Amino acid sequence: MRRSGNVAFTSVLLALSAVFLVLTLGFDESSRVVPLSVAGSLSGLLLVQIVRDVREGRQATAPIPTDAPLEAAAVGWLLALGALILLFGMLLGPALFVSVYLRRKAAEGWLVTIGGGATTALVFWLVLTHAIGAPVSLGAVGALVGALLGIRT
Repeated sequence: MRRSGNVAFTSVLLALSAVFLVLTLGFDESSRVVPLSVAGSLSGLLLVQIVRDVREGRQATAPIPTDAPLEAAAVGWLLALGALILLFGMLLGPALFVSVYLRRKAAEGWLVTIGGGATTALVFWLVLTHAIGAPVSLGAVGALVGALLGIRT
């Protein structure tokens, strides 16, 4: 890929980020805090990258050979995170993911594993409920348990 290809690709990403940024402005004030911060910082970083590519006349390097099994494993972990969030909600899902990852992939002990999961749940709870004020999803399992117990969520 030539330098113009790098700039073109980054420009397309910047345009998509700008569209996301504009669409986010239509959200109510409490709902747009996180998307605005993500889209704003992403747009800024992409703009800096375009300027650097143009100034330095960068050429794209040859693609690095990839290890397909490692990529498949990474995609699997990301899909597992999404599945855990859907099943157990935004507090327990990420906490379970971090705990399983620390125990299986990082080979950490039980103290670190449980501490990492608990810290993740605490941070998500603080950010979602106190900083943003967003309702916290209990996931499909939480909704099912709530329905079985007659608790409305």
